[in-house]
Amino acid sequence: MLEKVFLYFYFFVENLFFKFFGYYSLVARLPSAILGSLSIFFLYKLIKILFNQNAAIIGSIFLAINQFHIYYSQEARAYSFYIFGVILSFYFLIKLLLNPNKKI
Repeated sequence: MLEKVFLYFYFFVENLFFKFFGYYSLVARLPSAILGSLSIFFLYKLIKILFNQNAAIIGSIFLAINQFHIYYSQEARAYSFYIFGVILSFYFLIKLLLNPNKKI
């Protein structure tokens, strides 16, 4: 059920990009590329909270050079949106578990 919500939201965002920038293949791939890059950044922040900065740098480098992540970040499909959603949800879950009384 949740995967359909992600898929519909991805196509909504992609439609907004089409309306602003035109109907080109580069524009179709742009949301996936942006979310793929943001997923590297949020993975860094997640690992830094869980472990330390050195582990965060190594984990981010592994995701940045991962062949599948690069390939799916260039596709005009919602795969990078899924990985971004998973990393972001874990990031906010860990922040909430570490500080339950503090607002995020």
